[in-house]
Amino acid sequence: MQSLEPDSAHEWARNSITGELCKPKVPLHPFNYVESYSAEVKRVQALLKCSASFAFLRENDGERDAILGDMNVKKTFKDRGKAGEKWQASAGAPQQLSKDVTATMQVVDRRYLLGLAVPTCVEGLRNEFRSGGGNVRVLMFFSRKHDNGTLQYKPPFHSWSYSNLFTHRGGMRSISFMTRIINKPDTYVVTNENVKQLALDKGFSWARRIITFPMKLPQMWEGKVRLDALKKARMLAGSKKGSTFVFALGTIAKIFIHNMWLENSNNSYVDIGSLLEGVLGNMKARAWLAHKCHRIGSSCTEATYVAKHDMLPCARRDCQPPLVPMLTGHKSFKFDCRNRGTRG
Repeated sequence: MQSLEPDSAHEWARNSITGELCKPKVPLHPFNYVESYSAEVKRVQALLKCSASFAFLRENDGERDAILGDMNVKKTFKDRGKAGEKWQASAGAPQQLSKDVTATMQVVDRRYLLGLAVPTCVEGLRNEFRSGGGNVRVLMFFSRKHDNGTLQYKPPFHSWSYSNLFTHRGGMRSISFMTRIINKPDTYVVTNENVKQLALDKGFSWARRIITFPMKLPQMWEGKVRLDALKKARMLAGSKKGSTFVFALGTIAKIFIHNMWLENSNNSYVDIGSLLEGVLGNMKARAWLAHKCHRIGSSCTEATYVAKHDMLPCARRDCQPPLVPMLTGHKSFKFDCRNRGTRG
């Protein structure tokens, strides 16, 4: 397994949470290898504790919809505006959003982690409602091939991670950890104005370190609005060194992380999505916050995965999973999900 040496622009320090000395090298994946879910959680948490320079993006069903141009009445935005309000996109926004989201998956750097919809449990390869988070159909969308044999969206094989690293099965355990990260004085939260107001109303000290963007930004993503937002994001990245930025801004978060990483790769950029709801104490905001059995069966078998390179061209509904589970040394977890529900 290769390691990443810290560059001259980023000094390693002591772990800001435990006080222990950070490791001088950061473990990185071998080519086409996906670590088990538990091991990947520990690895990314170690990177965050030590303010390592890396990026983590979550490419999921929302990003699939954005690439396909399906965003006018998108479930991500349902009930976020006034009662009965429908947020219609400006004329050029869907096309521009699709182009920019596709570009977020084409960075070739092992520190740039793509959280794809990899099932956290092997059972999820057969049944998405036993995946513990993750969705094979969504994963196949991002990894399917053109008829000429090339990957359509080209997610680099060496940087695959889990889109649900901080949600679903591991979400409840991530709340206290991410709360400590957000409370660090060099951590900044990038989200919308409503979240900032809620954090201020609840008296969170980190609310003053929230950077806001409009909630309706995806529907306005073109022209001057887009250029101004990207300029603000790049200037923010360039003004810091060794800082951590956590994002809860939907599809736009991926575009910001992509551009901020290219501007300055000496910070940490982490897309935590709906985990911020848990940090804020909104435990009814997501099904996985309400109970541990969301999208999980009575057992969960963990495995490392190897990504396939010889996938055949296929239609959206008849693709084969692009992962081969390696069960050697696997872990199996048992859950008592009776009377709790599993579909969430």
